[in-house]
Amino acid sequence: MDAIAQTCRFGVFELDAAAGQLRKSGVLIKLAPQPWKVLFLLASRPGEVISRDEFREAIWGSETYVDFDAALNVCIRQIRAALNDDADHPRYVETLPRHGYRFVAPVQVPRPVVDAPAPPATEPPSPLPVARVRRSRWFLAGGSAALLTGAVAGLILWHTRPPGSEPRISSIAVLPFEDLSLQKDQAFLCEGMAEELMFELSLVDGLKVMARGSAFRFGGKNVDERDVGAKLHVDSVLAGSLRREGDRLRITARLVDARNGYQLWSGEYDEKLENLLAVQRRVADAILLNLRLSLRGEQAASRSPANSNQVGTYELYLQGRYHLSKRNGDALRKSIEIFREAIAGDPGYAPAHAGLADAFALLGNNGSMPPERAFSDSRAEALEALRLNERLPEAHVSRGFVAWLYDADWPVAEASFRRAIELSPGYSEGHHMYGHVLQQTGRLDQALVEMKLAGSLDPLSLPISEEIGHTLYLQRKYDDAIQQYWKTLAVDASF
Repeated sequence: MDAIAQTCRFGVFELDAAAGQLRKSGVLIKLAPQPWKVLFLLASRPGEVISRDEFREAIWGSETYVDFDAALNVCIRQIRAALNDDADHPRYVETLPRHGYRFVAPVQVPRPVVDAPAPPATEPPSPLPVARVRRSRWFLAGGSAALLTGAVAGLILWHTRPPGSEPRISSIAVLPFEDLSLQKDQAFLCEGMAEELMFELSLVDGLKVMARGSAFRFGGKNVDERDVGAKLHVDSVLAGSLRREGDRLRITARLVDARNGYQLWSGEYDEKLENLLAVQRRVADAILLNLRLSLRGEQAASRSPANSNQVGTYELYLQGRYHLSKRNGDALRKSIEIFREAIAGDPGYAPAHAGLADAFALLGNNGSMPPERAFSDSRAEALEALRLNERLPEAHVSRGFVAWLYDADWPVAEASFRRAIELSPGYSEGHHMYGHVLQQTGRLDQALVEMKLAGSLDPLSLPISEEIGHTLYLQRKYDDAIQQYWKTLAVDASF
């Protein structure tokens, strides 16, 4: 016989259905019976919009109540007060005007048990087994028993981890998606999908996301997630495939616990190309839900910066980033051509301006373009990107790179890199470049911290590894510097 979940957890809170209690880090939080019932229904259906009519049916039922809307509003206010939640920037309960409410925090069910939930009321609880639904006097009325039973059972079905495998996951590597298209010509789309997911996940405090340079060394249909985890020192791996046929995409994704190879989540999406950004958001949301993490405040406001009103513009942007990543003169010039085409289609598309800024700066840095012209163009494009979207982390790094390398304007460079890190705490290049500024302004202890943080996010990056050694050298820690240089050569002896 199916079992009903006895407890569920979200963040530092725990809902004990058997005792009818809400606890925070083990400490009992006072919550009246009716708000408790509302909270239980919300938490038992994470991510779902529950209408006011559903609340009325499930909790108040056929009882006569003079002002149901006012009563529900009071319940929601009391729940938010108990959870220290904010209606404008919700971490737990989100209001959707004219639709209802949604529980937005990831929910964890430690284990299922056979006991039924009990209310925080004085009368004895009525058992509510899943296999045989009956009226529950404390919670349900009429036909609403099935509604709550489905919600409680849903907690168990949603919780897919095997018993006893609950260690917290705090790091992830997103691998390039495998190209299953017949012509094998969608590498830019496969890499772009992975990079956008990296960006979404890197916005989350407490989740370390491997940078492209390290994660993209792995991939393909025969990838061993446990091997990736061991080499990159991550707890989890996201891999998948993409197949394009005309304007349609079939995308599969799977999240694997790299410590034991257990699949935590998988999803399959059959969509039009124009819905690619929405699919990326859904995949990221599913991962955050599974890892019991959430975006807050400015992090949430920074999501999906690569958004455009035109599908063709976004596809061109991904092609430009693909060529930009190759970093040689011909590829950089090709990326400039593509970014300009994207901007011609949508002049207000900030990420394409940021990509153009990077391409010009790299051409100037490697001598393929006169530095004065290259860095002038790079500066102009970075500033335009920031004018269009101040929340774009890569645009801040682009601006800071010119200020650091060409203008020698340390205050502007530092402010730019710090802002990029503020917007995206897991942005390895932001930490790397900020480390350079700290290094060159004599703050070597801070520089080493930033360089090592960048190295933890991109452990196979040879330039970052070398810069860690150089910072140790500047600190006159010569033995440590030599050891770090040997670690760099161990990755690639030809470096």
